[in-house]
Amino acid sequence: YEGYIYGVRTDRQLVCLSPEGDAVWTSTSANKFGRNGGPYAIVNGLLYVMDDHGAMTLVEASPTGYRPLAHAKVLEGPDSWGPIAIAANRMIVRDIHKMICLDISEQ
Repeated sequence: YEGYIYGVRTDRQLVCLSPEGDAVWTSTSANKFGRNGGPYAIVNGLLYVMDDHGAMTLVEASPTGYRPLAHAKVLEGPDSWGPIAIAANRMIVRDIHKMICLDISEQ
């Protein structure tokens, strides 16, 4: 995204990588996210990142550092590691028991 690569490492930290693959920043071990590399999505310069227990964190998609902007429990969990789907300002997320649709339009 805008010349950088974002993802969730195997140690479950969110990471920003340079085009050469060097870590620019990580979310640190205090901020861990979903297993198996996600789920996460980038929309309008914002990273939406889920953990395995249904918490969503909104992070600025910028190489200048890890900057969480908001955090909310959106699912009960467990196992909220499924892929995120986005269409028309709506985001679909799920855990092992439930699937929900979130309005992510600017308010």
